[in-house]
Amino acid sequence: MADINVTLAESDINVTFSNAETIATTITLAGVAIVPNSTQVTTDTTNFNNNLSTADTTVQKALDTIDDLALAPTNATYVTISANATLSTERVLTAGPNITFADGGINSTLTIEAWSGTGSSTTLAGLTDVTIDTPATNQMLIYSGTEWSNHNLVLDTMVSPNADILLSAIGVSFTNNSAVFSSGTTVSLSVPYNCSIMQWDALSLSSGTFVADVKKSVYADYPSMTSIAGTDKPTLAGNAYKGTSTTLTGWTLAVTAGDVLKFDIEQAIQSGTITAQLKVRKT
Repeated sequence: MADINVTLAESDINVTFSNAETIATTITLAGVAIVPNSTQVTTDTTNFNNNLSTADTTVQKALDTIDDLALAPTNATYVTISANATLSTERVLTAGPNITFADGGINSTLTIEAWSGTGSSTTLAGLTDVTIDTPATNQMLIYSGTEWSNHNLVLDTMVSPNADILLSAIGVSFTNNSAVFSSGTTVSLSVPYNCSIMQWDALSLSSGTFVADVKKSVYADYPSMTSIAGTDKPTLAGNAYKGTSTTLTGWTLAVTAGDVLKFDIEQAIQSGTITAQLKVRKT
């Protein structure tokens, strides 16, 4: 039988062929040629994730391809980065201690970073931001802003006897704004460390004359005291505001932790505030 060509002007039309023969028919609808029985398919795979290809040129081929797909079950125990509503038994991957995730996004990578050790690690090697260089007894970790490193701990036995860090001062103030200081006025204090006396200083807010003795006793013997000042006592002479001496003629220089020192005014012809102080080096 010859080919039959039918041209239709309407937009909706049904054509039925009642004979059993195979007819090669071209139907033109609104100027567009249509092949009946869907024997040819123009394949658009844009939204099919590459399941269909340009080889699927008929409906049957497309259906066969889709039917052959091994679709993943939704009830499998998948490991995911986050929960998914379409999955019923997934497990969400969660970072534990010392684990971090770096998700590169869709079609990229998930980077898992891990390091050994924990917050309760008993070894310095268990910490990744620590640089250990020949660790030794009596060392400590110091943070530089980017990492920890080991350094020597400063111990008393490691400090030079002449280091400035060992310098200190022991002093008292006498105040009397209404009258001249009385001879025999005293102030006592306990010294908490071993030291050696290096210098005395005397300071006043007003000019005048001042002499003070310095006495010492062990704690158990207090208030029984013995002078340690020799002949070079803390002094303001000739209406001075200040006085100092490192000569310390006749002084007992050593002071033991727990000793009590007493500053005792022997002479004063001015009122106001006077400070007597001993510069010492810890031993």
